[in-house]
Amino acid sequence: MVTNKLSGDDIVERADSLDLPRSVVEFLQGQLGFPYGGFPEPLRSKVLRRAQLEPLKTRPGENLPPLDFKALKERLVEKFESAQKHGLQISDTDVVSAALYPSVFDDFKHFQQVYSEEVTHLPTNVFVHPMEIGQEFFFSIEEGKRLYVKLLSVSDQLDVSGRRDVYFDLNGVPRLVKIADKEAAKHMNTKPIERIDSLNPAHVGASMPGTVVDIRTSVGKRVEKGEPLVVLSAMKMETVIAAPRAGFVKRIVAEVGNLVANEDLLIELKLD
Repeated sequence: MVTNKLSGDDIVERADSLDLPRSVVEFLQGQLGFPYGGFPEPLRSKVLRRAQLEPLKTRPGENLPPLDFKALKERLVEKFESAQKHGLQISDTDVVSAALYPSVFDDFKHFQQVYSEEVTHLPTNVFVHPMEIGQEFFFSIEEGKRLYVKLLSVSDQLDVSGRRDVYFDLNGVPRLVKIADKEAAKHMNTKPIERIDSLNPAHVGASMPGTVVDIRTSVGKRVEKGEPLVVLSAMKMETVIAAPRAGFVKRIVAEVGNLVANEDLLIELKLD
């Protein structure tokens, strides 16, 4: 609402044309249960009609199939086999987490595969905020074993893969780590960023900043108004970008993995 300068009345009036986060759509469908007094209308009906979903009429968990926790654990062990080679075992807590939040759990495990679970030892401020040159901190990795880390320098130049040389002092020993600079690497692409033309109804743009996680159409395909085209993810929240009008997909600008800003062009249609 803030990004697109929308009021509450605007949301209700334009609910059948706005791309709302999936969590909001599922809430209005009844996936989290039913609020006392019911859902607000006509907001709910408009949102579900755009998402092509029927409202739930029973308790969300009532029709869930039985879950075989043993089989799920076996699938997780197989899926994250490489992580287990580094000591990241699948626990019963992991199984429950995967059952409740499959997408979030996958992201968490992939993060551990890249950065290990040792990041849990880092102080919160160091994990969340970039370090300053000369900043030093310490953390314990086990009882009686403490590591002192100091950031010495960061190279000005990126290598061909978009990484910088970062020099640390670890317990008095210099260490070099190559770190991917994702923000700077975006500008290494020769492909220019296209923005939507607000006067062109055939342009389909991002409604919020995020990462393209799925493209649900293809060039030449006919799409109807409200049909899902692209899925964006930001802060663990997914938003489905739907076709604003019926037509054919003329051009797909976005690619899975792209970081996009609000009003970046994702798809161009050929309207009926």
